[in-house]
Amino acid sequence: MTSLASQRVELRCLSVAFGVGIILLAFPHPARAGSNPDIPRLQAEAERGSIREEVELGAAYFAGRGVAQDEKRAAYWYEKAANAGDPWAQMEIGYFYQAGVGVTRDPAQAVKWFQRAMAGGLISAKVNVGAAYLVGDAVRKDTGLAEQLFRQAFAQGNGLAAYYLGEMYTKGLGVARDGRADRRANARRRHAQ
Repeated sequence: MTSLASQRVELRCLSVAFGVGIILLAFPHPARAGSNPDIPRLQAEAERGSIREEVELGAAYFAGRGVAQDEKRAAYWYEKAANAGDPWAQMEIGYFYQAGVGVTRDPAQAVKWFQRAMAGGLISAKVNVGAAYLVGDAVRKDTGLAEQLFRQAFAQGNGLAAYYLGEMYTKGLGVARDGRADRRANARRRHAQ
């Protein structure tokens, strides 16, 4: 039987790992993924306040495309775009704060950015906010709210939300444990022997 503490660690690790994976996949724009960007142009446009170029410059610094890799500069440009209201940049800088990439790890800042991205309409941000409420990471633990956010995200097509709902029911995290999940797991274990 798994302890509540180890369940929390497991869910936090999954959340951070998923976040870092999204950082690696979300940017840059697919049309530019294979080539080095025009850094002087991006820099000039970003300095003029172009959110799109701020995000692209953040991606370039994060991946080391056309510039030396620099996580602090990547975080700077993502946060600048996030402060200008771009939901994808809000999600990215949230992941940076969640994992401590280019910034000091700060779960409260991560949740703040995920909430802003959620308010901006990003379905995946609901999952991140739900995960924070599920384990009480920088917010008060509220499994009911976590379940509600996961259900909403799942209804909008997010598969990770379904995973979290399954974990809640399999492990009895704030909801009645689903015995069918236990029977399926036991059957798989017996079959594997």
